[in-house]
Amino acid sequence: MSCPSQGVITKSLTFTVRAYDQSGDPVNADAMPTFTVYKSGIHPDNIVPGFQGIEMVKSTVSDGLYYANVFLSEDDFEKYATYIINITAVVGGAEIYKTYSFVAIGEESYSIVYYPDYDVDIKASLSTRGTFRQREFGVFLLMLTNLDGSPVNVDLISFSIWQGSSEFVSETSVPLQVGDGKYAYEWKIPLDTPVGRYTARWEYEIEGEYYDMDQVFTVSASASQAKSRVYYNPRKMQLRMQLDDLISCAQNIPVYYEQAMPSRDRRKFSFSFPRWNQSDTDNVKIYRNGTIVSENFQINYYKGCVVFYEPLLDEDVIHADYTFRYFSDDQIDTFLENAARNFNIFPPFSYYTLDNIPDAYIAAVLYGAAKDALRKMMLCLNFQQPQQIFGGREEAQAAFGNIEILKKNYEGDWDKVVEAKKFGPYPIMGVSATPLMSLPGSRGRWLSYMFS
Repeated sequence: MSCPSQGVITKSLTFTVRAYDQSGDPVNADAMPTFTVYKSGIHPDNIVPGFQGIEMVKSTVSDGLYYANVFLSEDDFEKYATYIINITAVVGGAEIYKTYSFVAIGEESYSIVYYPDYDVDIKASLSTRGTFRQREFGVFLLMLTNLDGSPVNVDLISFSIWQGSSEFVSETSVPLQVGDGKYAYEWKIPLDTPVGRYTARWEYEIEGEYYDMDQVFTVSASASQAKSRVYYNPRKMQLRMQLDDLISCAQNIPVYYEQAMPSRDRRKFSFSFPRWNQSDTDNVKIYRNGTIVSENFQINYYKGCVVFYEPLLDEDVIHADYTFRYFSDDQIDTFLENAARNFNIFPPFSYYTLDNIPDAYIAAVLYGAAKDALRKMMLCLNFQQPQQIFGGREEAQAAFGNIEILKKNYEGDWDKVVEAKKFGPYPIMGVSATPLMSLPGSRGRWLSYMFS
Protein backbone atom coordinates (compact mmCIF):
# COMPACT_ATOMS: atom_id res chain seq x y z
CA MET A 1 0.00 0.00 0.00
CA SER A 2 1.63 3.28 0.96
CA CYS A 3 3.77 5.03 3.53
CA PRO A 4 5.36 8.51 3.35
CA SER A 5 9.09 8.50 2.65
CA GLN A 6 9.55 11.23 5.29
CA GLY A 7 8.02 11.85 8.69
CA VAL A 8 7.98 15.20 10.50
CA ILE A 9 9.07 15.19 14.13
CA THR A 10 6.21 16.43 16.40
CA LYS A 11 3.71 15.29 13.71
CA SER A 12 1.89 12.03 12.97
CA LEU A 13 2.85 9.72 10.14
CA THR A 14 0.05 7.62 8.60
CA PHE A 15 0.57 4.39 6.64
CA THR A 16 -1.73 1.73 5.17
CA VAL A 17 -1.55 -1.96 4.27
CA ARG A 18 -3.94 -4.30 2.49
CA ALA A 19 -4.36 -8.08 2.71
CA TYR A 20 -5.11 -10.35 -0.27
CA ASP A 21 -6.05 -14.01 -0.60
CA GLN A 22 -4.28 -16.46 -2.91
CA SER A 23 -6.39 -15.40 -5.88
CA GLY A 24 -5.42 -11.76 -5.42
CA ASP A 25 -8.75 -10.53 -4.04
CA PRO A 26 -8.86 -8.24 -0.98
CA VAL A 27 -9.67 -10.16 2.20
CA ASN A 28 -9.78 -9.34 5.89
CA ALA A 29 -6.97 -10.69 8.04
CA ASP A 30 -7.66 -13.39 10.62
CA ALA A 31 -6.86 -10.82 13.31
CA MET A 32 -5.84 -7.18 13.46
CA PRO A 33 -2.37 -6.72 11.89
CA THR A 34 0.31 -5.38 14.23
CA PHE A 35 3.37 -3.26 13.59
CA THR A 36 6.71 -2.51 15.25
CA VAL A 37 8.94 0.50 14.54
CA TYR A 38 12.73 0.05 14.44
CA LYS A 39 15.56 2.54 14.10
CA SER A 40 18.08 1.73 11.35
CA GLY A 41 17.53 -2.07 11.29
CA ILE A 42 15.18 -4.86 12.39
CA HIS A 43 16.75 -5.91 15.65
CA PRO A 44 15.28 -6.11 19.17
CA ASP A 45 17.75 -3.52 20.41
CA ASN A 46 16.54 -1.03 17.77
CA ILE A 47 12.82 -1.02 18.70
CA VAL A 48 11.50 2.50 19.27
CA PRO A 49 10.02 2.69 22.80
CA GLY A 50 6.25 2.31 22.80
CA PHE A 51 5.99 1.00 19.24
CA GLN A 52 6.16 -2.77 19.58
CA GLY A 53 3.26 -4.99 18.53
CA ILE A 54 0.78 -2.11 18.04
CA GLU A 55 -2.54 -3.07 16.44
CA MET A 56 -3.61 -1.32 13.24
CA VAL A 57 -7.13 0.01 12.55
CA LYS A 58 -9.59 -1.56 10.09
CA SER A 59 -10.80 0.83 7.39
CA THR A 60 -14.50 0.96 6.53
CA VAL A 61 -13.84 1.72 2.86
CA SER A 62 -12.92 -1.76 1.65
CA ASP A 63 -12.11 -5.28 2.79
CA GLY A 64 -8.58 -6.01 3.91
CA LEU A 65 -7.55 -2.37 4.30
CA TYR A 66 -5.83 -1.29 7.54
CA TYR A 67 -4.11 1.93 8.62
CA ALA A 68 -2.18 3.27 11.60
CA ASN A 69 -0.68 6.53 12.86
CA VAL A 70 2.77 6.95 14.40
CA PHE A 71 3.41 10.13 16.35
CA LEU A 72 7.04 11.20 15.97
CA SER A 73 7.92 12.67 19.36
CA GLU A 74 11.14 14.60 19.92
CA ASP A 75 12.14 12.16 22.69
CA ASP A 76 11.83 8.95 20.66
CA PHE A 77 12.75 10.00 17.10
CA GLU A 78 16.02 11.49 15.87
CA LYS A 79 16.20 14.00 13.04
CA TYR A 80 17.47 12.56 9.72
CA ALA A 81 17.55 9.00 11.09
CA THR A 82 16.00 6.16 9.07
CA TYR A 83 13.20 4.12 10.64
CA ILE A 84 11.62 0.83 9.56
CA ILE A 85 7.98 -0.18 10.09
CA ASN A 86 7.55 -3.96 10.20
CA ILE A 87 3.93 -5.13 9.82
CA THR A 88 2.82 -8.65 10.74
CA ALA A 89 -0.54 -10.20 9.82
CA VAL A 90 -2.18 -13.62 9.57
CA VAL A 91 -4.28 -14.19 6.44
CA GLY A 92 -5.91 -17.56 5.84
CA GLY A 93 -3.81 -19.10 8.56
CA ALA A 94 -0.53 -17.96 6.97
CA GLU A 95 1.69 -15.34 8.57
CA ILE A 96 2.73 -12.53 6.22
CA TYR A 97 5.01 -9.50 6.60
CA LYS A 98 5.27 -6.02 5.11
CA THR A 99 7.95 -3.39 5.73
CA TYR A 100 8.16 0.35 5.11
CA SER A 101 10.97 2.82 5.74
CA PHE A 102 10.98 6.57 6.27
CA VAL A 103 13.36 9.36 7.27
CA ALA A 104 12.53 11.59 10.23
CA ILE A 105 12.93 15.29 9.46
CA GLY A 106 12.35 18.53 11.36
CA GLU A 107 9.54 21.01 10.84
CA GLU A 108 11.92 23.46 9.13
CA SER A 109 12.74 20.83 6.48
CA TYR A 110 9.14 20.00 5.75
CA SER A 111 8.21 20.63 2.14
CA ILE A 112 6.07 17.64 1.20
CA VAL A 113 2.60 18.46 -0.09
CA TYR A 114 1.51 14.92 -0.93
CA TYR A 115 2.84 11.39 -0.69
CA PRO A 116 2.72 9.38 -3.93
CA ASP A 117 2.60 5.61 -3.97
CA TYR A 118 5.21 4.86 -6.61
CA ASP A 119 4.60 1.14 -7.16
CA VAL A 120 1.32 1.57 -9.06
CA ASP A 121 0.21 2.00 -12.67
CA ILE A 122 -2.04 4.97 -11.86
CA LYS A 123 -0.32 8.31 -11.26
CA ALA A 124 -1.93 11.01 -9.14
CA SER A 125 -1.35 14.76 -8.83
CA LEU A 126 -2.76 16.79 -5.95
CA SER A 127 -3.41 20.50 -5.47
CA THR A 128 -5.66 22.90 -3.55
CA ARG A 129 -7.72 26.05 -4.13
CA GLY A 130 -9.12 28.65 -1.80
CA THR A 131 -8.10 29.89 1.64
CA PHE A 132 -7.93 27.36 4.43
CA ARG A 133 -9.34 29.53 7.19
CA GLN A 134 -12.14 28.96 9.63
CA ARG A 135 -15.59 29.78 8.14
CA GLU A 136 -14.22 29.68 4.56
CA PHE A 137 -14.09 27.12 1.77
CA GLY A 138 -11.00 25.08 0.99
CA VAL A 139 -10.90 22.93 -2.16
CA PHE A 140 -8.87 19.75 -2.58
CA LEU A 141 -8.06 18.63 -6.13
CA LEU A 142 -7.02 15.21 -7.46
CA MET A 143 -5.89 14.42 -11.03
CA LEU A 144 -5.45 10.77 -12.12
CA THR A 145 -3.61 9.51 -15.20
CA ASN A 146 -2.15 6.27 -16.47
CA LEU A 147 1.50 5.88 -17.44
CA ASP A 148 1.12 7.64 -20.80
CA GLY A 149 -0.67 10.65 -19.30
CA SER A 150 -4.24 9.83 -20.33
CA PRO A 151 -6.94 10.64 -17.73
CA VAL A 152 -8.36 7.77 -15.68
CA ASN A 153 -11.77 7.73 -13.99
CA VAL A 154 -12.35 5.86 -10.74
CA ASP A 155 -14.94 3.18 -9.96
CA LEU A 156 -15.24 4.20 -6.30
CA ILE A 157 -13.78 7.15 -4.39
CA SER A 158 -13.97 8.57 -0.88
CA PHE A 159 -12.40 11.46 0.99
CA SER A 160 -11.57 12.11 4.63
CA ILE A 161 -9.73 14.72 6.72
CA TRP A 162 -7.71 13.87 9.81
CA GLN A 163 -5.75 15.58 12.53
CA GLY A 164 -3.78 12.81 14.16
CA SER A 165 -6.38 10.16 15.04
CA SER A 166 -9.32 12.62 14.98
CA GLU A 167 -11.55 12.48 11.90
CA PHE A 168 -13.04 15.83 10.80
CA VAL A 169 -14.68 14.72 7.53
CA SER A 170 -16.15 11.23 7.18
CA GLU A 171 -14.61 8.61 4.92
CA THR A 172 -18.03 8.27 3.29
CA SER A 173 -17.74 11.77 1.79
CA VAL A 174 -17.80 11.56 -2.02
CA PRO A 175 -15.77 14.11 -4.05
CA LEU A 176 -17.21 15.82 -7.13
CA GLN A 177 -15.93 14.79 -10.57
CA VAL A 178 -15.09 18.02 -12.41
CA GLY A 179 -13.65 16.44 -15.57
CA ASP A 180 -12.13 13.25 -16.93
CA GLY A 181 -9.76 12.01 -14.24
CA LYS A 182 -10.28 15.18 -12.17
CA TYR A 183 -11.98 15.30 -8.76
CA ALA A 184 -12.62 18.06 -6.24
CA TYR A 185 -13.84 18.20 -2.65
CA GLU A 186 -15.01 21.49 -1.12
CA TRP A 187 -14.78 21.76 2.65
CA LYS A 188 -16.61 24.57 4.45
CA ILE A 189 -14.30 24.83 7.46
CA PRO A 190 -16.33 25.21 10.69
CA LEU A 191 -15.51 28.11 12.98
CA ASP A 192 -14.65 25.75 15.83
CA THR A 193 -12.08 23.78 13.80
CA PRO A 194 -8.78 23.80 15.74
CA VAL A 195 -5.95 25.71 14.06
CA GLY A 196 -3.12 23.44 12.96
CA ARG A 197 -1.85 20.92 10.42
CA TYR A 198 -4.19 18.31 8.91
CA THR A 199 -4.05 15.36 6.52
CA ALA A 200 -6.55 14.97 3.68
CA ARG A 201 -6.80 11.37 2.50
CA TRP A 202 -8.07 10.24 -0.90
CA GLU A 203 -9.00 6.57 -1.27
CA TYR A 204 -10.21 5.20 -4.58
CA GLU A 205 -10.60 2.01 -6.57
CA ILE A 206 -9.88 1.48 -10.28
CA GLU A 207 -10.60 -1.86 -11.96
CA GLY A 208 -10.45 -3.71 -8.66
CA GLU A 209 -7.20 -2.08 -7.49
CA TYR A 210 -7.13 0.11 -4.38
CA TYR A 211 -5.09 3.34 -4.19
CA ASP A 212 -4.67 6.11 -1.65
CA MET A 213 -3.02 9.52 -1.49
CA ASP A 214 -2.43 12.05 1.30
CA GLN A 215 -2.33 15.84 1.27
CA VAL A 216 -0.96 17.88 4.15
CA PHE A 217 -2.43 21.35 4.76
CA THR A 218 -2.83 23.93 7.52
CA VAL A 219 -5.99 25.56 8.84
CA SER A 220 -5.50 29.12 10.10
CA ALA A 221 -7.67 31.39 12.24
CA SER A 222 -10.75 33.05 10.79
CA ALA A 223 -10.38 36.36 9.00
CA SER A 224 -12.32 39.40 10.15
CA GLN A 225 -14.57 39.07 7.09
CA ALA A 226 -15.04 35.49 5.94
CA LYS A 227 -15.64 34.80 2.24
CA SER A 228 -17.65 31.60 1.82
CA ARG A 229 -16.93 31.17 -1.86
CA VAL A 230 -18.16 28.05 -3.66
CA TYR A 231 -15.82 27.06 -6.51
CA TYR A 232 -17.54 24.07 -8.06
CA ASN A 233 -21.20 23.92 -9.04
CA PRO A 234 -22.77 22.98 -12.40
CA ARG A 235 -23.26 26.62 -13.51
CA LYS A 236 -19.68 27.73 -12.83
CA MET A 237 -18.22 24.57 -14.35
CA GLN A 238 -20.27 25.14 -17.50
CA LEU A 239 -19.15 28.79 -17.78
CA ARG A 240 -15.48 27.82 -17.35
CA MET A 241 -15.82 25.22 -20.09
CA GLN A 242 -17.50 27.71 -22.45
CA LEU A 243 -14.84 30.36 -21.84
CA ASP A 244 -12.12 27.77 -22.41
CA ASP A 245 -13.71 27.08 -25.81
CA LEU A 246 -13.58 30.78 -26.74
CA ILE A 247 -9.88 31.02 -25.86
CA SER A 248 -9.06 27.34 -26.45
CA CYS A 249 -5.66 27.93 -28.03
CA ALA A 250 -4.50 29.82 -24.94
CA GLN A 251 -5.58 26.85 -22.81
CA ASN A 252 -3.76 24.26 -24.95
CA ILE A 253 -0.36 25.78 -25.66
CA PRO A 254 2.13 23.12 -26.88
CA VAL A 255 5.72 22.97 -25.67
CA TYR A 256 8.15 20.62 -27.41
CA TYR A 257 11.33 19.12 -25.98
CA GLU A 258 11.87 21.66 -23.22
CA GLN A 259 14.87 21.03 -20.99
CA ALA A 260 14.11 20.85 -17.26
CA MET A 261 15.86 22.54 -14.36
CA PRO A 262 17.01 19.94 -11.77
CA SER A 263 16.74 20.32 -8.01
CA ARG A 264 19.81 20.11 -5.78
CA ASP A 265 19.28 16.38 -5.13
CA ARG A 266 18.53 15.75 -8.86
CA ARG A 267 15.20 14.06 -8.15
CA LYS A 268 12.80 16.88 -9.00
CA PHE A 269 12.96 18.43 -12.49
CA SER A 270 10.91 21.60 -13.04
CA PHE A 271 9.69 23.11 -16.31
CA SER A 272 8.76 26.66 -17.28
CA PHE A 273 4.98 26.42 -17.13
CA PRO A 274 2.52 24.77 -14.70
CA ARG A 275 -1.05 23.55 -15.32
CA TRP A 276 -0.23 20.74 -17.76
CA ASN A 277 -3.15 19.26 -19.67
CA GLN A 278 -4.05 15.59 -19.58
CA SER A 279 -5.99 14.15 -22.51
CA ASP A 280 -5.86 11.36 -25.04
CA THR A 281 -4.56 13.76 -27.71
CA ASP A 282 -2.11 15.78 -25.59
CA ASN A 283 -0.11 13.07 -23.88
CA VAL A 284 2.96 14.16 -21.98
CA LYS A 285 6.30 12.71 -23.08
CA ILE A 286 9.32 12.63 -20.77
CA TYR A 287 12.79 12.19 -22.28
CA ARG A 288 15.91 11.06 -20.42
CA ASN A 289 19.02 11.74 -22.49
CA GLY A 290 16.88 11.87 -25.62
CA THR A 291 15.03 8.59 -24.95
CA ILE A 292 11.37 8.48 -23.95
CA VAL A 293 10.88 7.00 -20.46
CA SER A 294 7.61 5.84 -18.88
CA GLU A 295 8.47 4.55 -15.39
CA ASN A 296 10.29 5.37 -12.15
CA PHE A 297 8.96 8.93 -12.00
CA GLN A 298 5.88 10.90 -10.93
CA ILE A 299 4.42 13.85 -12.87
CA ASN A 300 2.78 16.72 -11.01
CA TYR A 301 0.45 18.14 -13.66
CA TYR A 302 -0.59 21.05 -11.46
CA LYS A 303 2.94 22.34 -10.86
CA GLY A 304 4.61 21.23 -14.09
CA CYS A 305 7.40 19.10 -12.67
CA VAL A 306 8.66 15.51 -12.74
CA VAL A 307 9.91 13.72 -9.61
CA PHE A 308 12.10 10.64 -10.10
CA TYR A 309 12.08 7.94 -7.44
CA GLU A 310 15.88 7.87 -7.27
CA PRO A 311 18.38 10.71 -7.82
CA LEU A 312 19.70 10.93 -11.39
CA LEU A 313 23.31 11.25 -12.46
CA ASP A 314 24.87 14.63 -13.10
CA GLU A 315 25.16 13.65 -16.78
CA ASP A 316 21.43 12.94 -17.14
CA VAL A 317 19.36 15.55 -19.01
CA ILE A 318 15.56 15.61 -18.85
CA HIS A 319 13.28 17.04 -21.55
CA ALA A 320 9.49 16.99 -21.95
CA ASP A 321 6.72 17.54 -24.48
CA TYR A 322 3.50 18.87 -22.96
CA THR A 323 0.59 21.27 -23.42
CA PHE A 324 -0.45 23.69 -20.70
CA ARG A 325 -3.23 26.07 -19.72
CA TYR A 326 -2.09 29.69 -19.83
CA PHE A 327 -4.81 30.80 -17.38
CA SER A 328 -5.48 29.15 -14.04
CA ASP A 329 -8.99 28.35 -12.77
CA ASP A 330 -8.72 31.28 -10.36
CA GLN A 331 -7.96 33.65 -13.25
CA ILE A 332 -10.80 32.21 -15.33
CA ASP A 333 -13.20 32.74 -12.42
CA THR A 334 -11.98 36.33 -12.00
CA PHE A 335 -12.59 37.12 -15.70
CA LEU A 336 -16.13 35.70 -15.50
CA GLU A 337 -17.00 37.47 -12.24
CA ASN A 338 -15.69 40.84 -13.47
CA ALA A 339 -17.70 40.47 -16.69
CA ALA A 340 -20.88 39.80 -14.67
CA ARG A 341 -20.24 42.85 -12.44
CA ASN A 342 -19.58 45.10 -15.42
CA PHE A 343 -22.75 43.85 -17.14
CA ASN A 344 -24.79 44.78 -14.06
CA ILE A 345 -23.74 48.43 -14.37
CA PHE A 346 -25.46 48.94 -17.74
CA PRO A 347 -29.14 49.99 -17.57
CA PRO A 348 -31.36 48.62 -16.28
CA PHE A 349 -29.06 48.15 -13.25
CA SER A 350 -29.07 44.54 -12.05
CA TYR A 351 -27.62 42.34 -9.30
CA TYR A 352 -26.80 39.20 -11.26
CA THR A 353 -24.10 36.74 -10.21
CA LEU A 354 -22.64 33.78 -12.08
CA ASP A 355 -25.12 31.57 -10.24
CA ASN A 356 -28.34 33.37 -11.21
CA ILE A 357 -27.67 35.37 -14.38
CA PRO A 358 -30.36 34.57 -17.03
CA ASP A 359 -29.33 32.32 -19.91
CA ALA A 360 -30.04 35.14 -22.36
CA TYR A 361 -27.14 37.14 -20.89
CA ILE A 362 -24.53 34.36 -20.70
CA ALA A 363 -23.08 35.35 -24.08
CA ALA A 364 -22.39 38.85 -22.73
CA VAL A 365 -20.51 37.44 -19.73
CA LEU A 366 -18.45 35.14 -21.96
CA TYR A 367 -17.54 37.93 -24.42
CA GLY A 368 -16.58 40.23 -21.54
CA ALA A 369 -14.45 37.54 -19.92
CA ALA A 370 -12.78 36.60 -23.22
CA LYS A 371 -11.70 40.18 -23.96
CA ASP A 372 -10.24 40.54 -20.44
CA ALA A 373 -8.37 37.25 -20.79
CA LEU A 374 -6.86 38.25 -24.13
CA ARG A 375 -5.96 41.68 -22.75
CA LYS A 376 -4.13 39.97 -19.86
CA MET A 377 -2.26 37.76 -22.33
CA MET A 378 -1.25 40.80 -24.41
CA LEU A 379 0.19 42.46 -21.29
CA CYS A 380 2.20 39.35 -20.46
CA LEU A 381 3.69 39.18 -23.95
CA ASN A 382 5.73 42.28 -23.16
CA PHE A 383 7.92 40.21 -20.84
CA GLN A 384 10.66 37.74 -21.59
CA GLN A 385 9.35 34.39 -20.36
CA PRO A 386 5.88 34.55 -22.00
CA GLN A 387 7.58 35.65 -25.22
CA GLN A 388 9.41 32.31 -25.32
CA ILE A 389 6.08 30.54 -25.88
CA PHE A 390 6.04 31.99 -29.41
CA GLY A 391 9.77 31.61 -30.04
CA GLY A 392 11.15 34.97 -28.94
CA ARG A 393 10.49 38.70 -28.93
CA GLU A 394 9.81 39.20 -32.66
CA GLU A 395 7.42 36.24 -32.95
CA ALA A 396 5.66 37.38 -29.76
CA GLN A 397 5.12 40.85 -31.22
CA ALA A 398 3.51 39.31 -34.31
CA ALA A 399 1.27 37.22 -32.04
CA PHE A 400 0.46 40.37 -30.05
CA GLY A 401 -1.06 41.98 -33.15
CA ASN A 402 -3.17 38.92 -33.99
CA ILE A 403 -4.44 38.63 -30.43
CA GLU A 404 -5.35 42.33 -30.43
CA ILE A 405 -7.52 41.83 -33.52
CA LEU A 406 -9.32 38.94 -31.83
CA LYS A 407 -9.77 41.01 -28.66
CA LYS A 408 -11.38 43.82 -30.65
CA ASN A 409 -13.83 41.32 -32.19
CA TYR A 410 -14.92 40.21 -28.72
CA GLU A 411 -15.14 43.83 -27.59
CA GLY A 412 -17.47 44.56 -30.53
CA ASP A 413 -19.72 41.67 -29.57
CA TRP A 414 -19.65 42.82 -25.92
CA ASP A 415 -20.64 46.38 -26.87
CA LYS A 416 -23.61 45.17 -28.94
CA VAL A 417 -24.97 42.96 -26.16
CA VAL A 418 -24.68 45.51 -23.35
CA GLU A 419 -26.15 48.23 -25.60
CA ALA A 420 -29.22 46.05 -26.16
CA LYS A 421 -29.70 45.56 -22.41
CA LYS A 422 -31.41 48.96 -22.10
CA PHE A 423 -34.34 47.67 -24.18
CA GLY A 424 -35.38 45.42 -21.32
CA PRO A 425 -37.07 43.53 -20.03
CA TYR A 426 -37.50 45.93 -17.14
CA PRO A 427 -38.91 45.00 -13.76
CA ILE A 428 -42.74 45.08 -13.62
CA MET A 429 -43.91 48.36 -12.01
CA GLY A 430 -47.19 49.15 -10.25
CA VAL A 431 -48.84 51.85 -8.14
CA SER A 432 -50.48 51.32 -4.79
CA ALA A 433 -52.93 54.14 -3.85
CA THR A 434 -54.93 54.53 -0.62
CA PRO A 435 -58.25 56.44 -1.07
CA LEU A 436 -59.16 59.23 1.33
CA MET A 437 -62.86 59.36 2.17
CA SER A 438 -62.84 62.59 4.18
CA LEU A 439 -64.40 64.92 1.55
CA PRO A 440 -67.92 64.77 0.08
CA GLY A 441 -68.04 62.74 -3.10
CA SER A 442 -64.56 61.22 -2.63
CA ARG A 443 -65.93 57.70 -2.52
CA GLY A 444 -67.72 58.16 -5.81
CA ARG A 445 -64.65 59.60 -7.48
CA TRP A 446 -62.56 56.69 -6.19
CA LEU A 447 -65.01 54.15 -7.61
CA SER A 448 -65.05 55.94 -10.97
CA TYR A 449 -61.23 55.82 -11.05
CA MET A 450 -61.20 52.14 -10.23
CA PHE A 451 -63.73 51.12 -12.90
CA SER A 452 -62.70 53.53 -15.64
